[in-house]
Amino acid sequence: MAEQESTLKDVPYDIFVYVDPRTGEVETIMSFGAFGDSEYDPEAKRWVALGEEDTWRVRDLNLRDFRYAIDWDNESDFDFDGKIITLQKFSDGSLDEKYLRKNTIFVNEPLAK
Repeated sequence: MAEQESTLKDVPYDIFVYVDPRTGEVETIMSFGAFGDSEYDPEAKRWVALGEEDTWRVRDLNLRDFRYAIDWDNESDFDFDGKIITLQKFSDGSLDEKYLRKNTIFVNEPLAK
């Protein structure tokens, strides 16, 4: 029996975009899942593993920033090769909150005010 091809909906991790509520600027994009936690490096256009030293920074981002999650069901946020457009926009500096509101899932407002 052939193995069933996976789809975007089967992806075993979450990708969150952190936006500074004071400036509206995208601060970073992080992934949390079965293969470990990582941060997207927009210049290298690749994921970089987070270390123990990043624990407090991640905690602070979760308390301080708006969070948006990649919507695996939104086909508009994926190009023909299946690459996430949000990441491409982050790399070229054009990612803004307007795009996030339309193409991702708003997760929460900052916990600390």
